[in-house]
Amino acid sequence: MRDSIEKLAQYVDFLMMLRAERLTVISARVGAFGLVLRALGIDAFDSGLGQAETCDLASLNRPPTERELASGKSRGGGQRRIYLEQLKTTLLQKQAEAILTNTTLRSRVACTLPCCEHRDIETLVERARPHYLRTRLHETTTLAKAPSDAMRRNLVHNQLHDARETATLVRRALRATGAEPPAFDHIERWMALLAREHQASAAA
Repeated sequence: MRDSIEKLAQYVDFLMMLRAERLTVISARVGAFGLVLRALGIDAFDSGLGQAETCDLASLNRPPTERELASGKSRGGGQRRIYLEQLKTTLLQKQAEAILTNTTLRSRVACTLPCCEHRDIETLVERARPHYLRTRLHETTTLAKAPSDAMRRNLVHNQLHDARETATLVRRALRATGAEPPAFDHIERWMALLAREHQASAAA
């Protein structure tokens, strides 16, 4: 989420080279960025529940410590995270609650999937993990149904465009209440990456 367009483009090039060698490519812990990768032709990505758009490869490669085994955790605790599909962003609980309890914003980020459709939006935090799973399955299934690469790119571009518009409203509404809004700069970079890769493909 904090990487530059250039670094993201290098990552995409690396994945494409692996795929060209007929290797199975599964991009690790990329969250909503996996939709961008899928639109660019990478078939699979991993999205850890509650771990947001991050991947600590070193901790995955090393054996767990005795303390981690005893506690049943692979890493330290932390604030719960909630994925808001309309923003294509996984937020810290405090940030998500500020949005979910804001009467101006709640309708913009309401989840209509079975995990949430008959429940209060304020209690989304309590079902963050099943919500994340349902939402991610919905996103990937919808994208997989698009019949061509061009349509997949267009679908993801439109989703990111809507997310950018929603993020603008979120930041404006939260500032009006005196709250510090989250940064959503990654949405703009992801859109720019899609455009860049599309232009490169067209030029080729």
